[in-house]
Amino acid sequence: MDMRVREISTAAGEFTNLRDRFRVLGNIGRDMPFEEVYPAFEQLRDRMDAARKTSPALPEKYFAQAHAKIKKGHYDHAVDAKN
Repeated sequence: MDMRVREISTAAGEFTNLRDRFRVLGNIGRDMPFEEVYPAFEQLRDRMDAARKTSPALPEKYFAQAHAKIKKGHYDHAVDAKN
């Protein structure tokens, strides 16, 4: 179980890091030419693909608990909706 916790923690950290980097790229890239932004986007997209391939699936009961919390509004993604 300890190994699984480490895998999930590592994957969660990578997804959080990627979310933040996509946000930064979106903010700074809106004033840049597409040709300059696209290579950075491609690198982030490749990292996202790799993270998705290696991230372990959550046990169903934890997925259901997280889904219920999201539906109740425990997580606010307004910072992303503003853009």
